[in-house]
Amino acid sequence: MGKFIITEDEKQDILNKYQDNTDDKVFTHLKRHYPFGIEKVFNRKYIVVDEKMQYLPGNKDYIKVKIKNELVEAFPNIPVPTLVRTIKKFLSLVSAQ
Repeated sequence: MGKFIITEDEKQDILNKYQDNTDDKVFTHLKRHYPFGIEKVFNRKYIVVDEKMQYLPGNKDYIKVKIKNELVEAFPNIPVPTLVRTIKKFLSLVSAQ
């Protein structure tokens, strides 16, 4: 699956945008449990959610809600706004690939 291969400037811009109100444990969980990549035929970025490929362009909100619903149970002590912001950070980094 995919690796985070973006320029340092792009990475820093995304990290600065989401520097407040995110959780490192949730971010690590996302990197480990939600593989991503680029489909070779159409060259579209995707992420695997519920063992299904979900294409990022046009589906970010759907993917965000789907992952949020799964993480609310896995991380009950973390406020939902923090979960959502961390998911947005993760999806932004994946999209920048």
